[in-house]
Amino acid sequence: MQVLAGGAHPDDLEIMCGGTLARFSDEGHHVAMCNVSNGDCGSFESTSEELVTIRASEASAAAAVINATHKSLGMGDGQIRSSGPAVQEQLIDLIRAVQPDIIITHSSGDYMVDHNEVSQLVFDCSFLASLPLLKTTVTGYAKVTPLYYMETETGVGFHPQEYVDITGTFALRVGALGRCTASRRLHQ
Repeated sequence: MQVLAGGAHPDDLEIMCGGTLARFSDEGHHVAMCNVSNGDCGSFESTSEELVTIRASEASAAAAVINATHKSLGMGDGQIRSSGPAVQEQLIDLIRAVQPDIIITHSSGDYMVDHNEVSQLVFDCSFLASLPLLKTTVTGYAKVTPLYYMETETGVGFHPQEYVDITGTFALRVGALGRCTASRRLHQ
């Protein structure tokens, strides 16, 4: 099975669904992790340019812990717009390239604007990727992929209908989380 997870920032997937992604990977499924933002605004100590490099390295290392691939779409923090044609084309191409059987992303109504925009972006692009005559650099994928929403960080307003037992992969999730949060601890 092909699993695609799309989060706003370089540590969102590890925090909110890392155990689930680790379980998929542990069971032999291919997991692709994508963060739409490059994480350029989350530090008081580093410049934006330094932070982009640090966060990209951390996200790749975290994905490697659970044997997943990683891609960033490179948008700036606070700059994600679900209707932006450039970011839509990048995500459509990624969906078409991965050909996921399921997609996991942010729940709408989250506390953070970037999370909400990514939720809408993934929702829209999962359909758009299936349009055979919509031209991008990757050929259309003839499937509208089912979406699953990960819990919000605070859990407020989120009412899950599906649960995944991550007991067996909890250590992998913690390991991935440790790899992707070193830069975040610098300013706390």
